[in-house]
Amino acid sequence: MPAVEIDEAELARLRSVETRVGALLKNPGARKKLAAAVKDVNPKDPLAAEADVVDPIDKKFADLEAQLAAERKAREDAEAERDKKATLAQLHDQRSRGIAALRAEKWTDAGIAAVEKLMEEKGILDPLDAAAIYERNHPPPTPIAPTSGSGGWNFMAPPAEEQGDLKSLIETKGESIPLVDKMAWDAIQEVRGASPRR
Repeated sequence: MPAVEIDEAELARLRSVETRVGALLKNPGARKKLAAAVKDVNPKDPLAAEADVVDPIDKKFADLEAQLAAERKAREDAEAERDKKATLAQLHDQRSRGIAALRAEKWTDAGIAAVEKLMEEKGILDPLDAAAIYERNHPPPTPIAPTSGSGGWNFMAPPAEEQGDLKSLIETKGESIPLVDKMAWDAIQEVRGASPRR
């Protein structure tokens, strides 16, 4: 091959490149990267073939990393499943205790079914909370006050003035037979609707 003349600066630059490339080729990691770069530029270069060669140590590490990742995922999945089961068990226990508390408060089966329906519709977890909402929306009926003239059954209060017969009965301690007969007759007539009660 004929000799070519170059200046010293060019020679120094070429020797520097040769030194750097030699150092890259001696380092296995750098050599692989250099082979990949050469493959991108010139796929027919003999160094480009090394880009596809898998280092057995790298393969072993890659396999170990994949195995560790699979084990980590399995462990995390098992832990998530365990937490899910614990949460479901806690919610089931809360529901069972709430239903038992409602039964202890003498709730009927129909009332408990209505509370459970409300829990489903509103997404309420605690039966006692659902029962409070149900009671607020469905208050118990108010007791009916008597409307006929008899009034309340307060035996401790003294009779009113218009109830003279009752006052006399209390004074005689029920010993006056004619008074008892009269009051019985008046009660029968009132029930039959014959005469208004005095």
